[in-house]
Amino acid sequence: MGPMLRCRLMPDRLLLVSSDGRLAQLARELGLEVVRHVAGAGVSELEGLSVALVDLAAPDGAATARDLVKLELPVVAVADGEEQLRSAPAPLAGVVMRPLDERALGAAVRTAVRAHRVRSEQHARAAWLQAALGSTTEAIIGADASSRVMFLNAAAEELTGWTEAEARGRMLDEVLNFDGGGAVPDGRLSAPVTLTSRSGGTRLIEHNASPIIESSGTLAGVVAVFRDVTGRKSLEQRLTVADRMSSIGTLAAGVAHELNNPLSFVTSNLEYAVSELSRLAAGATGELRDDLEEVRSSLRDAAAGAQRAADIIKDMKTFTRAAEVQHAAAPVDVNQICSFAARITGNAIKHKAELVLDLHADGTVLADDGLLRQVFVHLLTNAAQAIDASSEKRVITLSSWSDSGTTSVRVADTGCGIAPENLQRIFEPFFTTKPVGEGTGLGLSLCHSIVTGLGGHMLVESKVGVGTSVTVVMPRGAVVERAVKEAGRPALAPPRVLVIDDETLIGTAIRRILTKQGMEVVVVERGREGVDLVTGGEHFDAIFCDMMMPEFSGVDVYDALRAKAPSMMSRVIFMTGNAFAAREHDLFSATKNVRVEKPFLPADLSGAVAEVLRRHAS
Repeated sequence: MGPMLRCRLMPDRLLLVSSDGRLAQLARELGLEVVRHVAGAGVSELEGLSVALVDLAAPDGAATARDLVKLELPVVAVADGEEQLRSAPAPLAGVVMRPLDERALGAAVRTAVRAHRVRSEQHARAAWLQAALGSTTEAIIGADASSRVMFLNAAAEELTGWTEAEARGRMLDEVLNFDGGGAVPDGRLSAPVTLTSRSGGTRLIEHNASPIIESSGTLAGVVAVFRDVTGRKSLEQRLTVADRMSSIGTLAAGVAHELNNPLSFVTSNLEYAVSELSRLAAGATGELRDDLEEVRSSLRDAAAGAQRAADIIKDMKTFTRAAEVQHAAAPVDVNQICSFAARITGNAIKHKAELVLDLHADGTVLADDGLLRQVFVHLLTNAAQAIDASSEKRVITLSSWSDSGTTSVRVADTGCGIAPENLQRIFEPFFTTKPVGEGTGLGLSLCHSIVTGLGGHMLVESKVGVGTSVTVVMPRGAVVERAVKEAGRPALAPPRVLVIDDETLIGTAIRRILTKQGMEVVVVERGREGVDLVTGGEHFDAIFCDMMMPEFSGVDVYDALRAKAPSMMSRVIFMTGNAFAAREHDLFSATKNVRVEKPFLPADLSGAVAEVLRRHAS
């Protein structure tokens, strides 16, 4: 039951200011609850009163009536004559002259009570509406017919930075400060626009307005409703980017799968050929030796080209799944990588700025050497692009340092700086402030993916016209041995290796490389065939297994070994050129098996076997 309804069920209370008993009797006969008041005592508590009946002949009657009128309580005055009426306040709810007419008195009191009820209900409705408008999350502003602000709710105060008291009487367009000075649309939802608050902050909002029409048809004002959609638009943008990234990931997965297999046997065979030519050239003389050296040089160029293609595919995989970066981590010297990046970008930087090196990091970090080089090359290139050749101060500083748990590298420039509204978006894929055709917006996003994938983070500080500094913070890594050469150590028996791959040329390349290193290699092209060999009693020290095979995949091979030969599970070396399939990713996350990424080099294969042997020896 609402407060207005409860109010109606309660009896109306009358404040009687008189010593006349007849007035009290008449009021009770009207069904009113009479509350007596001693004239001259002052009036302060009006809770629950509906009307006052004031005898102007009572002591201080006129003064009491004046106080009650100020407190907006309906007053019916009883007067002995015109002189008393002239001392009465205005406006009065009614006047009754003596000698008393009971019917006239009753009519005056009932009219005053009804007027009080109507006004109370109006006040209650207004208070309820005020509370409702103040409680809604939608921002609401009311203005009169001349567009001067009359009302702001709490949400509008928060968004605009104006309090209702400060905004009242100001023009609506001054309080609603939209970009471009756009007016509030009439009766329709606007496209998102930027609202600048009184403090200078900006938010993205949608808004509309509705006219307030009186019963006579006259325009009384306008009510504007607007909502903050900054978070929603940001979420929509992230979902769009996620969808776009998903498409890129699908494309990258297909490209990686189709290219990594042929690149694997191309690079491994080229490395094998270079190694053999080096052996043959060592025993040759004269023109034959020169010819062999020339052939070996050409093969090295071809191997470099194949490796470049492999690096491109690796970058695509890193961009679409940053977590995979961790699997390529090994101890690397940050100072060496910084020096390399400085040499690579030195030619481009020297025409724009002075490059200052301040490298004091010690120890190593766990990272992929090539990917970390890519990060610092990109940051130095960005720094050079940010510097105006006409500026007086043109300096780029590359510094490194270490503390107890982290190693940090900072690239600082004295360039144009980054605007505050863009600073929080610089790691978003496809976001760039460069002109069309000069940037894709993928570089910093890729750097961020690489660094976070290695367990680090990036910090950016910038001021327009002063410059920008980007700090890469990474956890320090202990020096560890990869044991790449352990496979060549004398042993009681040569390691026996099983290769499961549906690509014949990959199996042939692996057999050629590992056999040359003194290992016994068995190659099969189907997953089930490999499982049958293991479960049939044949022993293998290491099992290379391709993850993407028709009918019976690498995950199926691993699951079969889990059921039939669990002691062999830890000897499986995952080979993959496509790290995007969900089943593979779940398996990689749940196991600690050695992994080899396609395309691979001979050292990757021997190192993987050595790592499996080391684990089982310990």
